[in-house]
This record gives sequence, structure tokens and C-alpha cells, in this order.
Amino acid sequence: MIHKHPSPSATGRLRSVPSIPLRVARLAHLKEERDGYYRAIGRYMVEFSSLVAFMRDLVAHKIVGTDEKATQLIRLAFGSLQAQQVADGFFAVCRASADPPFDRSEQAIEKCLRENHVNAEIRWRNVIAHGDWFVPEWVRVSMPEGAEDDPAAPPVAYLSRVQHHKPTPLEPKPLTIEEIDTYGERVQTLRALLWEFGMVCTRTWDHDPARGLEPVRVSDAFELVGSANDRTVQFRADYGDKLKQRGLAR
Repeated sequence: MIHKHPSPSATGRLRSVPSIPLRVARLAHLKEERDGYYRAIGRYMVEFSSLVAFMRDLVAHKIVGTDEKATQLIRLAFGSLQAQQVADGFFAVCRASADPPFDRSEQAIEKCLRENHVNAEIRWRNVIAHGDWFVPEWVRVSMPEGAEDDPAAPPVAYLSRVQHHKPTPLEPKPLTIEEIDTYGERVQTLRALLWEFGMVCTRTWDHDPARGLEPVRVSDAFELVGSANDRTVQFRADYGDKLKQRGLAR
């Protein structure tokens, strides 16, 4: 005997099954995003290199002035120094050159700029340079069948470093392109602070007495902000106007 399946219209007992939209997966190449990470990381390294080069060049200028040959010799002598050694020498020269010597508020500004800004940035640069990077190349995208496109979630890179003294000695840190860009901007801002600090302390370049301008003290240009455990250095709000009056607009 042949059994026939009754039609829904004949029996009224078969219910329609709701359709489930099919989704297909594809791998999307992240060339643009990867290039963005490489650009941001490279920018940070260049900004940091410029920061160290400035500290080295200011020390050379303070020692030998405008003698180009002597400057080249100083650069050769300093060329193999690590960033921390360059920074140590820079701040030592600034302290020794200050005339009159730093008062207590200026000592606090110098210490904060040295420890909380420069030394901290050197440590972070070492992580950026020597840590293990993972920058994604492909991302899995799931989208409804027939759809033309379904934008993938923004990829996130990971930076890993070994910290033997930590409870979790190897913990990857997720980083976006925007976050890495802020690091480059931070170093750019720090270089501007150091540029002014170095010239004020050593009386060189814009603050050379030969320009016939009244000397500027560190406390005239900078101030401490933040709590005792999170202090930072910034320009005083009125310092830009003072520079304009001196013909030194930045």
C-alpha cells in the first residue's frame, strides 16, 4: 500500500515551520586596519626618538655652543647612550645650569617632569618597542545570506610583555589605533614641555641672554597640577601671553 502525505489544505493539521534566515561567514582582510596600527606605532616611535634627540642636542649646545664640528663630536660621544642615560644627563645639566638655582617649587616641578613624565615615558616606550605585538590580519564576518556587506567589528591589537613580579606575569593588553595615537600625541606634548624647560634652565636658544630679554624662571613657565600621587606638569595659563610679549610666540 502506498501512503500519501496529506496536504496542509486537506487536513488543516500541519502547521508551517517559521523560516530561519541563513547566515554565511566569510573572512575579511584587515589591510587598512593593520596599516593604521603600523602607522600609529611608527608615529609613536618617531615622536619618542625626536624627544630623545632634543635632550641630547640641547646638552651638546649648552656645552659647545654653535661650534658645528664640536657639536658633531658631542653627538658621536652621546650616540650610543640609551634613552634613560640621555634623560639623566639632560636633567642634571638643567639643574646645574639654573641661575639662580631652583627654589623648592621649581625642584618639585623638575622632579615631576623627570620622574612622572620622561622616565615614565621611557618605560612605556620600552614596552612598545620590546613587547610582543599581535595585530590581526583577518576577521570572521557573519551576515545574512544574500546581504552585500556586514561591517566587521573594529579589530583590536594585543601587546604582551613579561612581568615576572606580577600575579599574572604574561597578560596581553588590548589596544586600539586611537589609543596608540594618543600615546604619540602625549610624547609630542611632552617634547614641547621639555623644549621650553630646557631652554629656560640653560639660557639657550630662545632664552639666550644675548637676545636682551629678561630671564624667565621655571616657576614663571610651569606649574604642578593633580593630586600628590598623580602630579603632572603643565604650562601656566598666562605663559603663552608672556611669550608673545617677548616676541617668542609658539
